[in-house]
Amino acid sequence: MHYYRQPAMTGIGLEFARQHTDYHIKKFGLTKVNVEFIEGNIDQIDKTNLQENSIDVIVSNSVVNYRRDKKAIIEGVCKILKPGGEFYFSDVYVNRPIPAEYQDLLAGEYIGGALRWEDLILYATEAGFTQPRLVTAKPYVITNEDIQKAIGTTKFVSAIFRCFKLPSNDNDSTPFNIPYQLTYETPLTSAEEEFFFDHSLQFKLGELLVVDDPSIALALSLSRYKDNFTFDPIAATNAETVTIIETIEELPSVSDNNTGEAYKKTTTIITTTTPNQ
Repeated sequence: MHYYRQPAMTGIGLEFARQHTDYHIKKFGLTKVNVEFIEGNIDQIDKTNLQENSIDVIVSNSVVNYRRDKKAIIEGVCKILKPGGEFYFSDVYVNRPIPAEYQDLLAGEYIGGALRWEDLILYATEAGFTQPRLVTAKPYVITNEDIQKAIGTTKFVSAIFRCFKLPSNDNDSTPFNIPYQLTYETPLTSAEEEFFFDHSLQFKLGELLVVDDPSIALALSLSRYKDNFTFDPIAATNAETVTIIETIEELPSVSDNNTGEAYKKTTTIITTTTPNQ
């Protein structure tokens, strides 16, 4: 396991972690350290010793927002993930570009570098990921009156997305160009009855679920979850290739939204219809 940390002004965080490795070896009955701590810039992952196609999952919590070159981050993360590897990340997003003159003002509120969710979708799919799947989202409430006046109707949302790296070889994806039935058969720890995949897709143990987006079935079949599912293609007269685009709708003003929830919009586009032979 690798623990990768964005450099701080001091190395306090990493040093603190290293001081507790012996404790965790004893706590979990290990014979040696199973974690490696690496310090570097997330938008320059290629300068670390992390190899391409070597990582199963990358978790990021409120990091991408602080770096300017988001596209480089997403491309770098995709390169070091294995096919089927997952990028699971939490950050703040915005519904429109932020004018340069407001960047310094917004920086103190953690939202100056917020990424538009349309750009997230573009960068992820261009890098080789599946469509990012929205896990949870809620409005990011701004209480500073000066900032409220400056941003006007601009909306921010705090959201968790997950996306999976697709294989670069088309031969690996050919069997998954049709909808699949997935059965969650072998439960994960802490998900014994139900696997919460995203806000609209939950797998109940032992139940068949049709997944219309072929890329999700493909990614799961290559991922660390592959042994938890069975994958059955759906035979039909016509095989449809579909693309599902999921974005977050503009949030209503805080005064109109007392639920604490964000809204989403799902668009399904049928791209081709091919008769089965």
